[in-house]
Amino acid sequence: MPANVDNDCGNVVITCSEGFKMVQGLECIDEEWRYQKPICEPTECPQGVNIKNSDNVTESRNIDEVLTFECFNGINGLMGAQRCGEDGKWIEEQACPAECPQGVNIKNSDNVTESRNIDEVLTFECFNGINGLMGAQRCGENGKWIEEQACPAEVYPAKFITIVNYGQALSTNCTEACLNDTRCSFAGPATSSKCNLFEEPIFFIGFAQTLSDCFQLCKKDIRCLTLSYQFFNCNLFSVNYTTVETEYPITDSDEGIIVSGF
Repeated sequence: MPANVDNDCGNVVITCSEGFKMVQGLECIDEEWRYQKPICEPTECPQGVNIKNSDNVTESRNIDEVLTFECFNGINGLMGAQRCGEDGKWIEEQACPAECPQGVNIKNSDNVTESRNIDEVLTFECFNGINGLMGAQRCGENGKWIEEQACPAEVYPAKFITIVNYGQALSTNCTEACLNDTRCSFAGPATSSKCNLFEEPIFFIGFAQTLSDCFQLCKKDIRCLTLSYQFFNCNLFSVNYTTVETEYPITDSDEGIIVSGF
């Protein structure tokens, strides 16, 4: 498109119409600046710009042209759109929603996700909620689910792991007594002056009001791969169930449960 020329008292003003930009005007020839025929081209919006709530980036478009794109890899077919403005900047025509999708299968659970906004947490039952085991996922900034509390892979209801100590120590401080014994991985009080000593793979024996509380104790310790719970007793192990059953007796218990595969 040719440029607009405005002669005013000997001064020449060369401009482009709205929505166009000048791409040619001066050229250096023989060490002198010389005018070329001015050329105005439509202003474009840039490519490679990140799009909010989408994994896509912009493609170049001319003024008033519309760019459509998938929201978060097109999950559920959600589409967004931006229009190239007259100033060469993108204008949001149809924004991608800032949420994580529903209907996504949850590992080790019979549930599927419900839609949540960014940073909101979704809680759900593990394996039909056996004994109240719960998991949690948080909606990430990119619209993808982030595992906050995973459901374990293996659940053995009506089972309990029977453990025995390998010895005792005369002490009122069981933690110190365990530290002084290279074989010991955990020590608990037997009497006011004696401690029962336990060895790996067990590393915790203690009280938990509910299975969920025992579950939380396990999740907070990177060593935990298996837990055994019965009558407020929570026992944590640093090996999987297959190894546990070769080292300890597994007994039937209506009130017991073994959870593994963390």
